[in-house]
Amino acid sequence: MIAKKAKARRKPRGNVEGLTARQVRVIPKILGAKTCEAGCEAAGISTACFYKWMQDAGFRTEFERQRDRLVEAAMGLLLQNVNRAVSVHVELLDHSDARLRRLSAKDLIDYYLKHRELAEIEKRLDAIEERIGR
Repeated sequence: MIAKKAKARRKPRGNVEGLTARQVRVIPKILGAKTCEAGCEAAGISTACFYKWMQDAGFRTEFERQRDRLVEAAMGLLLQNVNRAVSVHVELLDHSDARLRRLSAKDLIDYYLKHRELAEIEKRLDAIEERIGR
């Protein structure tokens, strides 16, 4: 009977092959929480149980897939608002408060320099990879 129960527990649920219904239900709760501990508590499991499940390749793969989807959605929202954020910084350059003007100018310069630095690093890395035949 125990073998039957274990086998029944591992039936696929939806498109998630090899996970239990409970495992499928807890993933969004853990990902939606501020901390892993809070997510486990909301999901009704211990953190030890979560870490044990993370050792299972199927669970870890599904957890990472759902986490990646959340990150992609967040990055999409971020990208949609970059122009607005830059516009706010540019508007602050004309603010009556000299401190705000200075901070905004500093931020814009810092962002530009960081972008230039990363572009230079990427260019150098591409040249190295080309030399070693990647």
